Order: sequence, then C-alpha cells, then structure tokens
Amino acid sequence: MLSYDLMTLLKKSAVEPGAALGENGPGLTRWTHSWQAQQPESLLQWLAGFNAAEQFYFSGKSGGYETAGLGQAMVISGDSGERASATLSRLWARHPQAMAFGGTAFAPDQKLSQEWTDFGPLRFTIPVVELRRNGSTMELAFNHFSDQNVTEAEAKAALQDRLRDLEASRTKSERKEETPCSREQIPSRKRWNAMILNALDKIKSGVINKVVLSRKMILTARKSWDAAPILARLAEVKDDSFVFFYKIAAGKAFFGRTPERLLKLEGRSISVDAIAGTRPRGRDAGEDLEFEKELLDSSKEMEEHRIVSRYVEEQMDKIARDLQTGPCESILKLGALQHIFTQHCGELRNGHNVLDTLACFHPTPAVGGHPAREARALILEWEPHRRGWYAGPIGWMTGEGAEFAVGIRSALADGNRLHIFAGAGIVEESDPDSEWLETEQKMQTITRASGLSPQEGEC
Repeated sequence: MLSYDLMTLLKKSAVEPGAALGENGPGLTRWTHSWQAQQPESLLQWLAGFNAAEQFYFSGKSGGYETAGLGQAMVISGDSGERASATLSRLWARHPQAMAFGGTAFAPDQKLSQEWTDFGPLRFTIPVVELRRNGSTMELAFNHFSDQNVTEAEAKAALQDRLRDLEASRTKSERKEETPCSREQIPSRKRWNAMILNALDKIKSGVINKVVLSRKMILTARKSWDAAPILARLAEVKDDSFVFFYKIAAGKAFFGRTPERLLKLEGRSISVDAIAGTRPRGRDAGEDLEFEKELLDSSKEMEEHRIVSRYVEEQMDKIARDLQTGPCESILKLGALQHIFTQHCGELRNGHNVLDTLACFHPTPAVGGHPAREARALILEWEPHRRGWYAGPIGWMTGEGAEFAVGIRSALADGNRLHIFAGAGIVEESDPDSEWLETEQKMQTITRASGLSPQEGEC
C-alpha cells in the first residue's frame, strides 16, 4: 500500500469534517484513510524514499507502534509554550487526531548556538502526509492549512500541488555514507576532569546532591552527513527504546535511540519513567548478571536513581491522582547498557495541557540534576557547549494523547558535521575516569550505527 504514489493514496481518503465547526474556514483541512495490512511495510523505509526537507519519525518502545510525517503543512514555533498550546487547542477543537511532532530545547530560555538556531526553543510540525502503524492497523492522513477561507475543492487542489512536489523528491539512488575526516571532543578530557571535580566540591559543600554533565563529539566529513542509514541501523536494535528523527531542512536533522520516556498521555492517564544508574551489558549471560548485581548493589548508582525517582513522584503528586509505582527499581536492559528503572503512573487532573505537563517534569534529575535550579545553573556555567535540543523533550501529541521521550543517546546532523551527545550523572561517589567511560559507552549508540568503531574517526 505504501508503495503507491501519494496522489493514489489521496483518492482513497475522505475529507474529515471539522468537529466543532459546520463549514470549512481558515485552518486545517484533513483527509484520512485507514486499513489493515497483512504485511505492514516499515514506515522508516517508506520515509527514507523521499528527500523532502521536512520529515519526522517516532517509534514506541519495543516497536509497539510507529508514526511518520512528510512535508510541512503547518509549523508552530517560538519561545512560548502558552501560545503554542492555544494554537493547538484551536486546531484540536476541529481535528483532535491531528498530530504535531517536535519538541523543545533543553533550556528554551537560553540562546542557542548556531547549529541549533533553525530548531528554535520550541518547534512542532503538522505534516502534509501523516502515517501511523499500530500492529497491522495503518492510519493515513493528508493535511492542508490555509489562513484564509477556502472551499474543500480549493484546499484539495492546493494539497495536490504539495503532493506532486513531494513525489518529485523521491530518491531512486542509493544513499552514500560518509567517513569522518576528524573528530573533536568537547570538552577535552582535561576540562572534563575539572568539571567533575568542581561538581564534587559543590556536592560536598551541600549546594547540590546531583548534577548531570554532558559532552559531545563532533565528527566532520568531506560531504554532508545522511542520517537515514544511521537511523535505519538504530531501528534494527531490538531493545526497550524509542527511535526518533526530526529533519527540518536539507542536511539538518536531530535523531537518536533513547530509553527514557518523559511523558505518556492516553486521555487523562499519565506515565513517566525514572531511569538512572548505568552499567554495560556483559559479553555473556554470566557477566551480564554480574554487572546487573553490581548495579543494584552500588550505593552510588542507587542513590543517583532514587534522586530521579523521588523527583518524578513529587511532581506527579502535584498534577495527578491515583498514583501508582511499578515496576520499581528493576533493570532495563538495552543493547550495550543496562539501567535502574522505575515507572510512575496516575490520572492527570483537569486543567493541565500537554506542554505545561511537560514543563512540570523537564528537566528531570536524570538529565539536569537536583536541586533542579542550582544544577541547571551549573550546567550552563560549566559546559563549554550549548546542549540545544539534546536532553530536551522530543515526541508527538494529538488532542487525545501524547508521548515524549528524552532526547538522549542522540546526535545532530548539521551539514558535514555530526554532533554526538552523552551525559553522566555526578553524585558524591563519582569518579572522573568512570564518568568519561560511561559517556563513551553511551555515545556508542550513535557511533556504532554510523559504522565506526570507538577508535575510528580520522582519515
């Protein structure tokens, strides 16, 4: 079904009536179609067949569902979550199933560095073509936005023009992968050690009890990086993680494979993950179990996790009722790493929308620290790079639900530069060398998918 051209798929779709208004006016016109697929095609593979400037992809944990978007019908951006929420509320009054994909910067109120400027502090896309798969159920939607009164026929004609442009962007050539010519570590190993020692001094003096410090590696190639083959390898890994991809322009995409759910909403039901504490996976079952036992027996790792879990529980208590915790302090096993994991669930109280609910939790101590304000100030003071969207919320939302992951184990493709990010939680028993090794292991999520060994990187 997905192999058909977009115009053929549009013919199978029916216009979706606006739920709150009886006639078309300024705003979104939407066509939808659903079907059962005996052998569903990968949405990621379908998306990779286009060179369109704007694309997104998101798959649920363990591949439970996936969603993809192509083209730009409407963009909601700026620095105000309140204005964005108001715009989305008006949109969802007529079309509650319309999906907005995007996220925010780690620190939306801070100036972004040049490579992140186009993303802005907050950005969400309503795609021209929206596709979802849940098991064998496929749901397709086409979106056209107009700020003037248009008839259905006029909206459809304009949409057809957009679809012809997207069809023209289909790629038949094989994608070529780049080999980096240089790599740069930011900060240097020496400066990293100094940051950790400064953090330990602040912890010992009682200013903070945890801070998450990050670093990045920049791989520079002769030509622009193509995120598609890297993303395809990330999607092949079978573990309990999200895969996300947000391309906003040619040669500019934020993507990754992250284990951490920041927020899931189904109606008023809410769930939030607490993940912290890290060990590598073993080379065999016996060694893997030894690392697991070492992780659970480590007072340092357990305290790092409990700081996160207590924070999530406190925030849940402010905005939700009927709170439940479980699984509690279990082990989440990923491809290369394992973590301590606790899930918090409840029923969201009335009066909270998606973006202000996100703001209640972001940044959790898993990516910021505790106390949050003091840790955030130290991150902005000490880290020599701007995080941009690294460790910020990334995901999708409709008028009926939402799911956002934390944008870690991630990278930014920016022309011929690939920025790869990782962080480590610093608590009282932390050691600079161990934390450097942990960030190296976390970066392997991307470097391995890029076809690099840990030692490679220079021509």
